[in-house]
Amino acid sequence: MKVRAISFGAVLVLLSLLTIVECKIRSPSIVPKEGFSKLHKPLSVPQSFDCKARALAYQYGQLLQPNKNLSTVSDALQLQTLCGYNVDDLTFTYPKENQYKEIEPRGKIFIVDSENGDDGNVGSYKSPFRTVHKALEISRKIGGANTIYFRGGIHYLDQPIELGSSDSGLLLSSYPSEVAQLNGGIPLKVKWTSYNTSGPGVSVYNGENNVDGEASWMNDTDTIKFLGLKNTTDQCQAACLSYNAGGQLCRSFTFHQPNLNNSWHNQCFGRTDYDWAPLVQQNVTSGRIFNMNIWVADLTGQKIDKIHGLQINGQRAVRARFPNADPETAIFPEGWWTGGASSWKKPLSYPPSITVLTSSPERDDILEFQQYSVGVGGTCSIFSPDESFWCSEYRSGGGASYFQVPSGMTLLPNTTVNTWKDPTKSIIHMWQVYHWELWFFEVGTWAASNMSLSWTKGGYQGARGLVDTSNPRGGEWYIDGVFEELDTPNEFFYDEKTNKLYYFNNNTATQPPAANLTFAASNQTVLISVLGTKEDPVKDITIANLQLQNTAYTYMEPHGIPSGGDWALQRTAALFVEGVDGIAITGNLFNKLDGNALMLSGYVRNAVIEENEFAWIGDSAMLSWGYTDGIDGTSGDQPRGTQVLSNIVREIGMFQKQSSAWFQAKSALTYIKNNIFFNGPRAGINFNDGFGGGNEIAENLLFNQCRESSDHGPFNSWDRLPFLTDVPGNITLTPLYNEIHHNFFICNYGSSLCVDNDDGSSYYKIHDNFEVYGEHKSDFSGHNKFTYNSVIPYAQGGNCAYFNPFVPNFVDGYWNNTCIVAKWNPYLNIWADLNNLTTSTLPITYMNRVYSSFNLSVVISDSDTVLSEEEWQSLGQDKGTA
Repeated sequence: MKVRAISFGAVLVLLSLLTIVECKIRSPSIVPKEGFSKLHKPLSVPQSFDCKARALAYQYGQLLQPNKNLSTVSDALQLQTLCGYNVDDLTFTYPKENQYKEIEPRGKIFIVDSENGDDGNVGSYKSPFRTVHKALEISRKIGGANTIYFRGGIHYLDQPIELGSSDSGLLLSSYPSEVAQLNGGIPLKVKWTSYNTSGPGVSVYNGENNVDGEASWMNDTDTIKFLGLKNTTDQCQAACLSYNAGGQLCRSFTFHQPNLNNSWHNQCFGRTDYDWAPLVQQNVTSGRIFNMNIWVADLTGQKIDKIHGLQINGQRAVRARFPNADPETAIFPEGWWTGGASSWKKPLSYPPSITVLTSSPERDDILEFQQYSVGVGGTCSIFSPDESFWCSEYRSGGGASYFQVPSGMTLLPNTTVNTWKDPTKSIIHMWQVYHWELWFFEVGTWAASNMSLSWTKGGYQGARGLVDTSNPRGGEWYIDGVFEELDTPNEFFYDEKTNKLYYFNNNTATQPPAANLTFAASNQTVLISVLGTKEDPVKDITIANLQLQNTAYTYMEPHGIPSGGDWALQRTAALFVEGVDGIAITGNLFNKLDGNALMLSGYVRNAVIEENEFAWIGDSAMLSWGYTDGIDGTSGDQPRGTQVLSNIVREIGMFQKQSSAWFQAKSALTYIKNNIFFNGPRAGINFNDGFGGGNEIAENLLFNQCRESSDHGPFNSWDRLPFLTDVPGNITLTPLYNEIHHNFFICNYGSSLCVDNDDGSSYYKIHDNFEVYGEHKSDFSGHNKFTYNSVIPYAQGGNCAYFNPFVPNFVDGYWNNTCIVAKWNPYLNIWADLNNLTTSTLPITYMNRVYSSFNLSVVISDSDTVLSEEEWQSLGQDKGTA
């Protein structure tokens, strides 16, 4: 039976009921799978609740976007595979197949047809131009607001589409009911010859386990097959080489030696996928089976200096790398070398940075972060511009160390890399130890004798750097762009010296890539640039119904520090907008872009980003980043009043893990509504500062965030640097309140909570949300954050709310919420002195409903005292809570 559509108000009622009694969504048709709790939900949460929350999330998504096909949402929620639901039973919307948005054309209409057009034509339906650049040239000559339609198919751009103020009023769109793709790739002319198509070979590595945490004890999984109990490594290897199940071959094996001191001894497993990311483990041996099928094409004469990325018939190929993995499907730790390094090279030496302190005006409502302060030069010389809060002597907050990064590393002897001849110019992708950011380094030198490498470029892709400067080290890493690591199907390597492209073909051995495949080098970083100034803005641009695909990675481009948060950022994107008053970006698909997808930069007003989809993005989906003169943001040179409506963002952060569906810094008055954001490595929405405020986040669905990191959630914010703005109507350091309301958040994977108001975050009204595994957070002096009328089942940290110390009369609040505490932990955690309670510095709490199997308690952290709720209320606090 179909579940009928339900109103938003009814959803809120169901949300409350779901946390307390049996929800009316039926139970799963099969028992939920065991063993998913580590990644998908907190351990102490009943699986039945988790699955019902997922089902309700899918239904809520249909309310938000009833005209969209949400099969990717149901798949990501794993309603069938994890919970056993028949998705049809939970579906009550039936979207139309044609999602083309009808937009009235304006002025003169020009047609661009990349296959059948000619720039000598007149640009009509029967006589189209071949390139958009010719259409723009003629549109500018006649003036006025005009329309450029792209006929369906792929339009390769050898240079970006650059729009200025003379293009105001322009509409760029696919031709009605057709799908045009703007592609930043360079089609290659390839003639393949065999390079290495040898038969099977085996490389064996002792002390390594390539199925750890994935194999099933004496049983099969989809990609890991139990090959029986064996007595020797040779027997296990032979079983792998002889395995053939319906064409599925064994690509690697793992043998648990007889002397392994646990129940896995003698078990032999074979992998049918190409995953190779072994973990160090004594008395375990793993081996890789090689069936080489490498082909080479000479690109001499095609003017290809570099190939940053490669797409084959629109699908990403993988830069030759170690450990092997497909960045689109691998989720940490798959594809990362987790064995570390034997030693790390000390940070490079720089002259000391110079601290620039703006002592006035300063904030008087917060215990730290009162003043604007940055450090210039020093180790922050690698940023552009060369300044950062984290090079200031007045930096503070969690892990507030001076910015540094290591300068190289020596690999452990058991690191199972192939024999590298010259890995210089290859790229190291490396986690910061706490997974707060990702660094990228270009290899400068390599000493094969002791497996030591150094880098002189990189490390500027995150603001924080090392936290423990006494032990300078990086985290897990992988390397790509190494010729000797070309050992897995769909990997490629381009030799810039010889202009030769090498490709490991995925077909049967000895067969070259099919002749009908299109190989396109990903070398453009920008597809469309809309660039004006505050004094002469571009006005009333519409970009609609287009696909934007295939741009190069930009993580090695110069990065700046947007403000006091943890991010460093490159000011570029596939669609780059600056100096604009009025732009509608609607109905587009941003797909397989290796850098940022969309950026609003500097002066932007009246921007509407609506009903787009962003998928398989290398970095972030949407970013908003303004300019200030130090503390002074009164110039108005920032994005303000942006509307982000009814978009779907999924599968982002393929390369840069410090990425979000929506990021903003030095921006204000943003309205984010009816969006569905899922499958991201870090926070879904990130506010890097508190500039101006007045932002509203309403009626969105966010889940599956922090899939490869922790200490964030669907929403994250910082506010470590004050800004003087005129956003509230007068010039002040105090921002308008931000509102986060009527959202459905599931804080799973590595999320620590749903709304993570981190260091200094202040002035938030957080209400009427359904926060699965959430918690109210006050951290490092944040204040004036009020959580109310929300449902918070199974508080992730154990507390329903945590409160730091406050300046008198600038406190947080928590009232009229429903919270379930899944394990024994105090319901409230309050930093206060029990012997000197002052109402003006205590949080405002009352009328909460708390469900727990344990007696309700409150911890007063500064006094290290646990009180019962009755004792706390007897002191005049938390009235009406039960």
